[in-house]
Amino acid sequence: MRVRRVALAVSRQVGPERSYEEMQGDTGPGTGDPRPTWRQRLLLQTSRLLITAVLVGSAFLLLLGLSSLGVIGVTSRSTMSSVFSGVITGLFTLTSIVLTINQLVLSRVIASPDELEGRMDGTVEFRRRVERAAGVPESPIEPGAFVLLIADALCEHAANLREAIADAEADDGSEIETDTDTDAGRQAHEELTDYADTIDRRSTSLAENLDREGLDTFDVLKATAYVHFAADIRTGSRLEEKYGTDLPDATIEVLRETIDLLKTATVARQYVKTLYIQQDLARLSRHILYTGVSGLGATVLVALLYAGQGGPPVGPDALLLVVSAALALAFSPLAMLFSHAVQFAMIAVMTESSGPFTPKEELPNN
Repeated sequence: MRVRRVALAVSRQVGPERSYEEMQGDTGPGTGDPRPTWRQRLLLQTSRLLITAVLVGSAFLLLLGLSSLGVIGVTSRSTMSSVFSGVITGLFTLTSIVLTINQLVLSRVIASPDELEGRMDGTVEFRRRVERAAGVPESPIEPGAFVLLIADALCEHAANLREAIADAEADDGSEIETDTDTDAGRQAHEELTDYADTIDRRSTSLAENLDREGLDTFDVLKATAYVHFAADIRTGSRLEEKYGTDLPDATIEVLRETIDLLKTATVARQYVKTLYIQQDLARLSRHILYTGVSGLGATVLVALLYAGQGGPPVGPDALLLVVSAALALAFSPLAMLFSHAVQFAMIAVMTESSGPFTPKEELPNN
């Protein structure tokens, strides 16, 4: 009974005879990948410094507005001393966050000679696989050029797959033969051709986004974030299983090489993601230190104003500006941490895992 329920659930999800276009139907037209939404553009592509500046500016305007309306007061020495004391304590605790981030970054680069040699051997073998698939003697070291090489190789494999299908038809005199009827052979031809066409469109779109000078790691990540090869890998395996005994060996070989190259492309994107996050974590620790020291200095200075004889030596209007600016500046390290955290979360959601499963949250439309 349990096996029957599992089989029924699988049949409801994938269906027994779904074509490639039907399996791609929920991913949008064109390349099969949806256009980025405004939320994705905001959380992924917008400058982290710009988001931090907007958050800090909003905090400043909010504090200034509430103070001007009398909702909150800044004239009580005891109250403001308690506030600034808590803020100073909180800023010092950011030191532990910076140390944790640095430990995370250093754990990826500090290793024993054996571990470093193993990483190097794995990297060299991965590059050799890409070079063999692309038919080039040496692959580039820049991330953008390397992923571009994979995209061009995918376009070439898609063309080879279409050519192999055409050769199989020419050898058979009509359609690709199957053990059912000519309709099944026609369906096999259509599904394999649609599969090759979609891979070609997707890879061409990726290559166009990468074929320019001056790309940094984040540019490569943006170009690959909206390209999803998980469905292509799954569909290629399904086509191989469905028509593997009926297709010529040459066609099956090209199909398998295409699937292997798609897996390689997924691994390359995961590595680009890892490389960018590692670099951005290092930048984040520096930015938190810069903003934290600035916020701490401003907070201490304003706290000392309240400690003087007779209270702050400035007028009420100027005091509102000074206190609001100091508290907003003290908020800047947290705003910086928030802006990077939401970007990391969006990157993790938009780049599907390279394992055997793709969670629903990582599908293109989610």
